Amino acid sequence: MRYAVIAVSSIEQQYKGIKTKMKNEGKDVTEMNAEMKEAAIRLLENLAAIDEYSLTDQDKASLGDIVEAALEMFINKR
Repeated sequence: MRYAVIAVSSIEQQYKGIKTKMKNEGKDVTEMNAEMKEAAIRLLENLAAIDEYSLTDQDKASLGDIVEAALEMFINKR
């Protein structure tokens, strides 16, 4: 979860301006949200590798849900 929080925060900051502009223009951000989730998962995997933490198959199967949970925590803190 620690990696997910870092990853979500980082990705959210990277996409924040673009996403806000798209919303203001009435554009659908669904595809961008999916891209952000995938980017957060890749960053989470990289952070785990940097710490020399081996993600199990069970961990990897749960990454999407973990990123979603971290995103909810991030949104609710605002």
